[in-house]
Amino acid sequence: MKDEAHGGAQKLDWVTAWREDWRRNEGHRSPEFWDRRAPSFAKHVSESDYSDQFIEIMRPEADWTVLDVGSGAGTLALPLASRVRHVTALDFSPVMMDLLRAACQRSSIQNVTQVL
Repeated sequence: MKDEAHGGAQKLDWVTAWREDWRRNEGHRSPEFWDRRAPSFAKHVSESDYSDQFIEIMRPEADWTVLDVGSGAGTLALPLASRVRHVTALDFSPVMMDLLRAACQRSSIQNVTQVL
């Protein structure tokens, strides 16, 4: 389909693209999939500099409360806890939440609320 308003370039149908991606990745959206991957995923992200880069861009302030959606085992929630007033960590994988809970206990972090 030609889009004359944009120099004749083909117009992208975002709804169709989203639906195709949704169907293609259906198995990755289940709690069971993430429960199985939780230990290896948590280890992998802890060895990367993703959270440092994200927090550098975010520039959190001490009086913030943060909602971490898809928090996993705490990739962002754990380092943010020492920088902000409170973090609410939301995830649908019970195993990820167990890993986050254990990490908070090990580090005596008390300002993270978990929502499953």
